[in-house]
Amino acid sequence: MPFSVLRTGQRVGHYLLEERIGVGGMGEVWKGRHELLARPVAIKSIAPHLAFDPQFASRFRLEAKAQAALVHPRIVSVNDFFSVPEGFFLVMPLISGESLERRLERVHPLPVSDAFAIAVDILGALEYAHGKGVIHRDVKPSNILVDTQGHGYLTDFGIALMIGQQRLTQTGASIGTPHYMSPEQILRPRQLDHRTDIYSFGCVLFEMLAGRPPFDVTTEGVDADFVVKEAHLRTPAPSPRAFNPALPHSLELVILRALAKQPEDRYQTCGAFASALTSAALEPIGTATTVVLPAVRAAMTPNAAGPAPQESTPSSPEPRPPVPTEPVLPYVAEAVQPAPATRPSRRSSASSVFVLALLAAPLLVALGLLVLWALPASRLTVGLEGADERSLGAALARVRTGGTITVFPGVYRESVRIERDVELVAEGARAEVVIDGRSAPAVTLKSHRATLRGLTLRTLGEAGNAPAAAVRGRGGEPLLEDCTITGSGEAAARLEGTSLATLRRCRVESVDMGDAMVVEGQARALLEGCEVTGARNGVVVRQDAAATLRAGAVSACPAAGVQVLTRGLAILDGWRIERCGQTGIDIGGGGKLHMRLGTVRGGHGVGLLVREQAEAAVESTEIADNDGHGVDVVGAQAKLVGCTIRSNGGRGVWAREGATVIIEQSTLTGNVRGQQLADRSSTIRKQ
Repeated sequence: MPFSVLRTGQRVGHYLLEERIGVGGMGEVWKGRHELLARPVAIKSIAPHLAFDPQFASRFRLEAKAQAALVHPRIVSVNDFFSVPEGFFLVMPLISGESLERRLERVHPLPVSDAFAIAVDILGALEYAHGKGVIHRDVKPSNILVDTQGHGYLTDFGIALMIGQQRLTQTGASIGTPHYMSPEQILRPRQLDHRTDIYSFGCVLFEMLAGRPPFDVTTEGVDADFVVKEAHLRTPAPSPRAFNPALPHSLELVILRALAKQPEDRYQTCGAFASALTSAALEPIGTATTVVLPAVRAAMTPNAAGPAPQESTPSSPEPRPPVPTEPVLPYVAEAVQPAPATRPSRRSSASSVFVLALLAAPLLVALGLLVLWALPASRLTVGLEGADERSLGAALARVRTGGTITVFPGVYRESVRIERDVELVAEGARAEVVIDGRSAPAVTLKSHRATLRGLTLRTLGEAGNAPAAAVRGRGGEPLLEDCTITGSGEAAARLEGTSLATLRRCRVESVDMGDAMVVEGQARALLEGCEVTGARNGVVVRQDAAATLRAGAVSACPAAGVQVLTRGLAILDGWRIERCGQTGIDIGGGGKLHMRLGTVRGGHGVGLLVREQAEAAVESTEIADNDGHGVDVVGAQAKLVGCTIRSNGGRGVWAREGATVIIEQSTLTGNVRGQQLADRSSTIRKQ
């Protein structure tokens, strides 16, 4: 065991070390506890002999930066990073469970359901990391944690490559773990893209389902790393069914495609990998499937793989033992030639046909029913008993585009991704049908026109994980009617990308922390007759997004009821804002507000704050009974037409720092510190 300067009971920074839970050649991992907060954590340190190596110190800092930039429920987050005389320390949440490596030491192969659950989690984490420009480069079982509920978590970004940043590798050095390295990582480690992680996780999935890595060496006295790397380069991946005959053929095909030697022959994204895996796992027994497999290449040579790296290679190597060969199933089976037979008599032939027909009839009926079951259905039910399916994921895989899924009362603990135009309808009251994503989104919407009616969608998180939004809209024009959306993360509902979402008569609420609803990045939202409550802000519109709020209300938000930032646009028509904290409406960063026939009442701060070159046009609206100013305009522009501004604890209208306010046909009365005031740099014009 490497020398360690750390001891149980020792204090490093604000943390008390309790138990060493992992050790390796590059460092240690300890279970610790924050002294003040008493929060259990995992603390990773660099080994003493490496802590003073500038290159390893830089790599450790890069790991902290890479991992801290990734906020995903299946990526172990970074709580803290610091250095003290004892070395560098990275603090992370403590996951209750074990590494996948230890799990595989106890159980190999894993049950398909367990492997599938872990795979979906890790592929989701990798897809997110790749979207942020981070390539892991060392995906392997020891870098995957499995909690007591069977969820997988990706960790240890120690050799992650952030696209566009300096690569901390020596010329010619291929960093990674041989059993899980892609061919291109072996040949050209400085010229990688995200598809290297797809190959590496294909190796992990192979091991989970076959009980061993695709290439392994058991012969003593050989250079095992060299032999394994050569196999990755030149030997076709073996059949996982050769080691686990119970494995479905459809899953085998998915694994073999992920292990294609050439990156362009693999799945091009982890999302595509996960979709293929889900389809294979849900494929009914007896149905046929066609999966395009990559062409078999004899070897992946530097010429075949792309430009050769500018690195020295050994010439005339010593003869080495041959790569151990594994049984490989051919991609195309040769036709079996029937043995010659004598021609039967006509009578025997007829009787044989009759008997065969009688024997085959039940089988044909069963096959017909199976085919009918496998065809996409226009209507399905989901429930714990007496329904077509027990899970929403299975129903979504079967229903046809334009179909309807009726969901019976119950709590469905799954994260649903809707990418086709389907309708999900709750049977019963909305509180009786719950989709609980736990730390993942309850629903992710990417289809052109999906409809959800009467559902409760929630994400309340799990210990040690930052929960995602309960509803995440990433495209299309989804419609949500009579739904309840509850989340405890940064947002209960988040619309982004090209999403054009409509919410009618919905309740949207965030608990513990975060905003109720965030609309950002070109997204558009329409809320009609909705009730919104946020643990921080109610509705946030930012980054060129737009939201229209009609005939609804936002209330009891500690920060702002409605916040519009960074060129966002909010249109409020008949909308009530009540009992909010710092501001009823906060417009800043070039944002724009158009409001009519509304109220802003009973807040603990300012009714309407317009700042930082923002613009507000407010018509026929009452701003009253707020503890602060009615309208506060700071370095921005506002126009008030036909408004009533009364009984506020501060001024009715305050213009300052170069602000311009136009007041038309409005009433200002009963405001404690005066009806209006403008500093010398600002203007208030009454018309």
